[in-house]
Amino acid sequence: MFQPQLNLAEATTAVTSLVKEYNVIAHLSRQLIGQLVTTSGAIMACDPLGKLQDGAFEEVFPKGNFPVTLCVAELPNHLRVSAYAMVEFLPEQPTTWELAHLRSLHSATGYKHAFWVDSGTACFMDLETLALLKDYLLVSSAADAHRLQLIQQVFGDQNQVGGAGIGRAVLAFAQASGLTCVVFPTGWGDDLYSSYLGRTVSGAICRLLTEFNVLDIEPKD
Repeated sequence: MFQPQLNLAEATTAVTSLVKEYNVIAHLSRQLIGQLVTTSGAIMACDPLGKLQDGAFEEVFPKGNFPVTLCVAELPNHLRVSAYAMVEFLPEQPTTWELAHLRSLHSATGYKHAFWVDSGTACFMDLETLALLKDYLLVSSAADAHRLQLIQQVFGDQNQVGGAGIGRAVLAFAQASGLTCVVFPTGWGDDLYSSYLGRTVSGAICRLLTEFNVLDIEPKD
């Protein structure tokens, strides 16, 4: 069946949208899930329970404390699945969107604009958070208490979004910078996911959006 393509700008404002897997109209709702603290201007999107490869985006982003929103699509059968996660750097609405390219992760995945998820979760974090997260998770082994704590935060029922008990978490590190890692569920689960930059009419970056192959969005190189 033919499915019209959804404009990415509409996906951030419309209350309904086509969903690929089910070919239905779903209700979209957005919720604030945490604050991203960035100190270097280099931002990563990756699987926080994966190999933690260095895959920051090529663009330099504003520094500061910015809200992260999760968009959830509710299907007619009441299944709720995350459609995208978005960082808001400026209050202005984007007038243009473009693919966000990764600096180095494409060498491992074969894609310059997508990162691989195999835990059903992804995250936004400052590049300087990478070493802190590695220390936090990989102190000893997969059975390390810190790693188990994060897994409980992410997969525990208290923050459930949709199926499989997948939730979300915000890791705050005890440094003076206050760096955070904002974790969220990834649509249907494990896959390659692309991100987009939203720019204002003046060209300033106002949004970073990672979408999870749920909405009928047409990617553009």
